[in-house]
Amino acid sequence: MSNEPPKTNRIAPYLNEIFNVLIQRLGVAVPDLGKNIAGDSTGLSARRKSADAAREEIKDGPPQASGGRKEYKDDDGKVTKVVEWFGFKLHLIIDFKHEIVLLYKITDTKAGDGETLPEVLESSHFSDTQSLTASETPPLTYITP
Repeated sequence: MSNEPPKTNRIAPYLNEIFNVLIQRLGVAVPDLGKNIAGDSTGLSARRKSADAAREEIKDGPPQASGGRKEYKDDDGKVTKVVEWFGFKLHLIIDFKHEIVLLYKITDTKAGDGETLPEVLESSHFSDTQSLTASETPPLTYITP
């Protein structure tokens, strides 16, 4: 990393690096971290940007905010609740025993958990049968480029 201060729209790599170091250190202190994992996602609300700001951000490669919709159904398949938002989707893989986020990925609202969570877990080089150790702690943060 360079020593120059990050621009506001380019701070994610710095945050990712900090997150990775913290999880690596925690993996040293908690030997079974990463053995009991689960994944889920949630909506992240955002504000619409000006056209110029959106074009500038597209050059940097992060996902663009879009409209999201989640339907909740009962046992008969009838929609009982609808949640709509404008923004992003945050996918998390957590250690549910220790209640720690291990991996995350921010995508547009259209990305499904069935495709995104396995991709995030697979690219991390650890599974629910491995724990994170000092000698073999993978880089753990994934944000859509």
